[in-house]
Amino acid sequence: MAAQSTVVAPPMLAGATERNGTGAAAQRRVGVWGHFHGRNQGDELVVSVVIEAIRAHLPEADIVAISSAPADTRRRHRVAALPMAPGDEAPTSSADAQPGPSRSEPAGRARSSWAWTARKLRRVQTEFALLYRAQRGVAGLDLLIVAGSGQLTDIWGGPLTHPWRTFAWALACRMRGVPYAMLSIGTGPIEAAGSRWLVRKAVEWASYVSVREPSAARALRQIGVRRDVPIVPDMAFGWSRDGRQARRDTSHAAAVVGLNVMAHADSRYWPQGNDRRYRAYIGKLAEVAARLIEDGHAVRLFSSHLTADRGAAEDVERLVRDRLGYDGDDRLIRAPVDGLDDLLREVEACDFVIACRFHSVLLPLKLGRPTIGLAYQAKTYDLMALLGQSAFCMDIDDFTVDELHDRFLHLRAGGDIVSRRLAQRVPLLREEVENQFTSVLAELAGPVPAGAHEDGTAGLAKPVH
Repeated sequence: MAAQSTVVAPPMLAGATERNGTGAAAQRRVGVWGHFHGRNQGDELVVSVVIEAIRAHLPEADIVAISSAPADTRRRHRVAALPMAPGDEAPTSSADAQPGPSRSEPAGRARSSWAWTARKLRRVQTEFALLYRAQRGVAGLDLLIVAGSGQLTDIWGGPLTHPWRTFAWALACRMRGVPYAMLSIGTGPIEAAGSRWLVRKAVEWASYVSVREPSAARALRQIGVRRDVPIVPDMAFGWSRDGRQARRDTSHAAAVVGLNVMAHADSRYWPQGNDRRYRAYIGKLAEVAARLIEDGHAVRLFSSHLTADRGAAEDVERLVRDRLGYDGDDRLIRAPVDGLDDLLREVEACDFVIACRFHSVLLPLKLGRPTIGLAYQAKTYDLMALLGQSAFCMDIDDFTVDELHDRFLHLRAGGDIVSRRLAQRVPLLREEVENQFTSVLAELAGPVPAGAHEDGTAGLAKPVH
């Protein structure tokens, strides 16, 4: 089903290059769709790359983002934005930026009450209203791009969250005859039977689909997808910003070690939270950080999720200070991150990185920083293998303090070799990402066909059925 790093020019734009006879520059309308909301900087990085690519290939195009937080999207990306679903217009104060089950009352009691049933019925009514909203949202688009990252999963609340919303917008495109492309998508877990059906139909209807890793291809195959799906690296490799600061020579000096902390298994955030697992994981990270400081290194705590990971970073910082017996030291730094510029600054300040979140593993590798990835899903193992760094990938639950500390010592000893290998490999991955954008967007670069945008089809061929 899948072919590693193979980009096939999508057939969805057949007919789009008809000329209107004027020779004028094209004025296209491209939608960028995804469960992005401003808090997860990995998602924002992918969206930034998609918008960059559209502007590079179609400088005059109108870009419309369809997101979970349109006001934030307008501010961060300076594009028009529509809400993905009813209720997305309103800002939220919850630290949990993903839709998911409420944790305000015990699940058993809630499910036995009429109030719970009424809430579910209202939820179903609201979500079906999404079909009408989606059809209006895609009207007049030449192309809708699904902005990669982990869109195809039901971990955040079951079938009526990511799977249903993906399906609803896919169905809207199908009904309107608007091509849509899923680029370098992350997939899984997809557990519920309803989720598998919704995701499978959305993928089958797409005009073009690629996944970012072999585990995503396997996940689609397991839910019954039979179409060919190329594997193209995560779109974050296409980010035009490569960093301004080169990695320092630390062979005879103390290093700055970035420690990316996430709310793994944290019941304040994770739908399947497990406090025992969370405490064990946080405790081990804190002990490793304390050992690195005792070794003479500086540790920079950073998070790439602006809200969900804050508590986890505070927990690590508190444990480190308790362990070392002091309240303040310039060797333990926790700087705030409020966007991609801040995240880039933090990674550039590091000589080595130990990271948990997927894009917090990817970004330092892209910038040539030797990195240890702590994997909570198969995608991190795939990423590290892609870059020849499998030796520095460890399970986020199973690692021991001694193992991680020893692995860091090994990474530090071979840091220059790792950086040189990354410098050779990363440009090739960026080229694959850019080639995919060229394949998808090049056919839209011609003048708009006569009569385009009158019925939302822009003269394009309908999606593959």
